Amino acid sequence: MRSLDEIKRHWSPELTEPLVSVECIVYHNEGNLAQTLDSILDQETGFPFEIIVHDDASSDATPEIVRRYEKAYPGIVKAICQQENQLSQGIRPDTFTSRLYRGKYIASCEGDDYWVDRYKLAKQVAMLEKHPECDLCFHSSYKIEVGSTGKERVADYGMSPRLVPAGEIIERRHGSIATASVMVRSSITDAYLEFMAGQEDKVVGDVYFQIMAAIRGGGCYLPDAMSVYRYKVPGSWSDSQARNPGIKLQRLRQRICSHERLDALTDYRFTKNFKASSRHLILKGVKEAGATLHDKHEFYTRFSHYLSVSERAFASLVIMCPWLVHFIRRMRARASRHLANRAIGT
Repeated sequence: MRSLDEIKRHWSPELTEPLVSVECIVYHNEGNLAQTLDSILDQETGFPFEIIVHDDASSDATPEIVRRYEKAYPGIVKAICQQENQLSQGIRPDTFTSRLYRGKYIASCEGDDYWVDRYKLAKQVAMLEKHPECDLCFHSSYKIEVGSTGKERVADYGMSPRLVPAGEIIERRHGSIATASVMVRSSITDAYLEFMAGQEDKVVGDVYFQIMAAIRGGGCYLPDAMSVYRYKVPGSWSDSQARNPGIKLQRLRQRICSHERLDALTDYRFTKNFKASSRHLILKGVKEAGATLHDKHEFYTRFSHYLSVSERAFASLVIMCPWLVHFIRRMRARASRHLANRAIGT
């Protein structure tokens, strides 16, 4: 653990308030939390930053770890430890953390994730300062599945810094943007909280946060992979999705309905992009292997109007012949292995 003096040694004495507020949402993260918080405190910056940690009534040692860091880093770490779980009552953690934001910029690093570049905050602040027309900055990340030794690069929008149009971000053309890779201007917070107040889906608010931050001027992209997203951590959202196909279909339905709300909110300027993203989610849903035939048919019927004629035919075939999905996946895997072997041979 770094000392307070080490963290603050390059902070500008002219800045009396944090320039960046880092939101850290935790729940049953006793095994990972120290690494998460240490990776944030390891940041080298020329400006003050603060860390607002919200624990949603964890029953393990998470609250004790949070309080220990708050005591060790007064003025930097601020703890909110709930006595009753709030998300299960439809109240998102950012309802509480947003009241404490003091920074011009907001970054995130949840208890399952961690940062791997000591200059991440400095790089993102510099990018947003350079591009006042943008409210969002993000970078590529690594995704690792618990129990696996490999890692996958996600949100790879190229090898050079660039401005990414809002449409690309809405469609997720290069994969999901990791929550731990995002920095936004705090000025968008009120509009986001107002949107989430009427939102059925309270779990994946980070997706909507990214879209709303991209609406004004797109997003600033940095190619460096500066964070790691742990996937399928026991008890996490990604783990519950994998274990319960019914929940996954419900989340997909909520996401598509949210696209409709966001489309209206943005005066239908991005209708084409929202529809493209919704089509991707629909086709993903009908291929969900563990969902029942009834659930998939109901899901398809609700949203089939988004699909083209050929997509409807494909979706209907997949629903009625689920073995087809496994066959296609096997053929793709075989083709990939064949191409890899040919490349090695050459």
